[in-house]
Amino acid sequence: MTTNLASLRRWHPRTWDRDGETFKSFDTTGETDEAPILVDMDEILENRDLVTLFRAAERNGLGKRLFNPDPALAGIPWYDNLERIIDMSVDCRIGEQRFTLNHERELSQTEAVRNALEHGRIESITVNVTLRRKEKRRSLKIDTDFAVADEYDSNPLTAGTICRGDFGKIDIDELSELIHDAIFEPGDDDDDDSIRTQLEDSREDAHYAACKLLLDHATAETERIPYAIQHRISHLIPDGSTVRIVKHPGIETVEVEVSSQ
Repeated sequence: MTTNLASLRRWHPRTWDRDGETFKSFDTTGETDEAPILVDMDEILENRDLVTLFRAAERNGLGKRLFNPDPALAGIPWYDNLERIIDMSVDCRIGEQRFTLNHERELSQTEAVRNALEHGRIESITVNVTLRRKEKRRSLKIDTDFAVADEYDSNPLTAGTICRGDFGKIDIDELSELIHDAIFEPGDDDDDDSIRTQLEDSREDAHYAACKLLLDHATAETERIPYAIQHRISHLIPDGSTVRIVKHPGIETVEVEVSSQ
């Protein structure tokens, strides 16, 4: 492989950096044993579609082949000959109904998907990719297990997440990260909560949304409790202590008992 390929920057969707808590692009330099594929969309897509694309690519062994375009390399033969992803859409089959989600969603389309999700089983999710090499185009269909139906909804609980849990192994933590990364957009108005609070709320809602998709209703409701305790109040509990929390029917306040072991 020519060393010139090292000048390409590895592609990831824009996502939330959980360590630095800032938006960033993951521009790490890397090599690939197979020819790189540039992600060079004709239109800038919402991050939820880009997360869907990357998830599909990773599941099918294409994740390490995706790179950002570099206009400075235009005119170099090896670079001009690389394939480029220039468009994508998502097909899903829910029960007997089939839907296509283009990057510009129509309200009627997303509502139809949400209605179908309430009654039907997700049979398949396919990312349709259009690739171009110079003037030639080809289509690629990639089976996957994750997509988001709504285009702008930033609420993890209502954004129409589609997950085919039986397609492969995906656990609650992995799915909740996908939902959060695809949907979270921080607000910066004066009346918005702090970025940290928005982030914590989004992660908690994404975790609950993942539980609802992968577990039965009762178990999903129960799973919310240890998550909230671990991420919201665990720092308040003294080491070696036991906390007993009881909520009595019809009473808003809860009974809390702390004892040392």
